[in-house]
Amino acid sequence: MPRPNRSPLFFYARDYQRRHGQRMNINEAITACYDDWKALSEEEKQPYKIQYEEWRIQYRVNPESVNVSNQYVKNKKQINNDNILHERDIPCEELKHHYDRFTIERNFLTSEYLPLDISELLLMPIYIINFQIFCKVDEEDGGQFIPAEMCILRYTLTEGVTTYRQKFIKSDKIPSGYMSSCLEHLKETHQIPLKNFSEATDNYEEIFYELKSFLLSTTINKINHISNNDDRTRRRYLRLTQPCVFFPSLEYEQTYTLLDWLQEKAEGIKPTKDTRLVNLASIESLIMILADLKKYHVSRDDIQKTFANAAYSFMIEERCPYHLQLGISHCSIARCHAAAKLISAYLNQLYVPERSTTGRHSQNSIVNKTNQSSIDSMNTMSNRVEQSLAASIEEDSYE
Repeated sequence: MPRPNRSPLFFYARDYQRRHGQRMNINEAITACYDDWKALSEEEKQPYKIQYEEWRIQYRVNPESVNVSNQYVKNKKQINNDNILHERDIPCEELKHHYDRFTIERNFLTSEYLPLDISELLLMPIYIINFQIFCKVDEEDGGQFIPAEMCILRYTLTEGVTTYRQKFIKSDKIPSGYMSSCLEHLKETHQIPLKNFSEATDNYEEIFYELKSFLLSTTINKINHISNNDDRTRRRYLRLTQPCVFFPSLEYEQTYTLLDWLQEKAEGIKPTKDTRLVNLASIESLIMILADLKKYHVSRDDIQKTFANAAYSFMIEERCPYHLQLGISHCSIARCHAAAKLISAYLNQLYVPERSTTGRHSQNSIVNKTNQSSIDSMNTMSNRVEQSLAASIEEDSYE
């Protein structure tokens, strides 16, 4: 059975086709409405993106049911356009993993990773990563992502953004049948050339070891006495040797897949949980935990809606020279700075109120020396979080 080709634009073209009569075929409709589609805001495109995600998941579950294009489109009138990730009873193991991941992330951060002392927390490097991609290959064809750009950024609560690194990535190989998908996606987003782009590199080993050098300190002191009772030491060691990188939860799959792909390219062997360069967690989990510690409740949906605001896309000024010249916000540097701004927006007033939440992140901000109180035990921290999250995980992750 041939693999159907769909995108959010396809579903917009279907609407366009219905509004203008059935005399034009779908390819003619796509051509006719393409400029209108480009002019839509992200909010206006969202219903069609949701339709595409629902179709994609339905295709994985039962390809026969969506093989005929008209069949699925007609049934769309009967489907509520609420985001499928908020449905409680979706019979799909992939979505259950999505829900469960938040619990796993938050248990890891509270029980194994975050500092026990507020003073350490304020200075802890928070690494934010973003990949821009050309496209995602369907699961039946391998499921890989085709990378275009990567940025890794270091941020602290006291200083904001301190430094970052960015690379354009030359594609390894475009699977047969996906060239048009890549071209359509890049035109609508980052506009990074697929071929003959002098700024891109296919030296994946160099990219990986530059990333490793950025994340791991070259002056790590070996800790010889790590006992089960020395929780602070174990946490510090983990943050030094296998730091956590953060990203928006919707980018989880592409982030861990591309990080594993890059490490395998460099080392010649697929990484495991123990050999993986980094730990992974969502920005939403980090914000929710740290806000809860200050007895301020915020939901995952609240954070995601805030991040969708134009203040975290078009209004971000920090971009690479290529995207700055083109005036494009789909830039890895811009997305990492946007995520840093999001963390500041939620946590500055709680932890470092002297820092502005609206201005740029200063690299020379005064370190908050007034809040040096220690959290005596991570059990206290975990218990406080778990009490407030016991309900919030259930209502926020499944609403």
